Amino acid sequence: MARYNCTIIDLFDRSVVATLNSRHNDNQLAIDILKKALSSQRIPPRKLILHSDQRSQSISLDFTEFCKNHDI
Repeated sequence: MARYNCTIIDLFDRSVVATLNSRHNDNQLAIDILKKALSSQRIPPRKLILHSDQRSQSISLDFTEFCKNHDI
């Protein structure tokens, strides 16, 4: 059974901001990890830049709408 890890790191200091594991590498995993990362930060991000190597998830309508709604 495959397991997928999704991790967001801060490129400034390479610290792990959030990490999740899932049985599915899908749009929901991408949204869930971003929600977790946003909720773990003390200061709400403004014009946050997100880089992803998961093209299919990062261009999905659900994910792009989530990012747009959170000014990412």
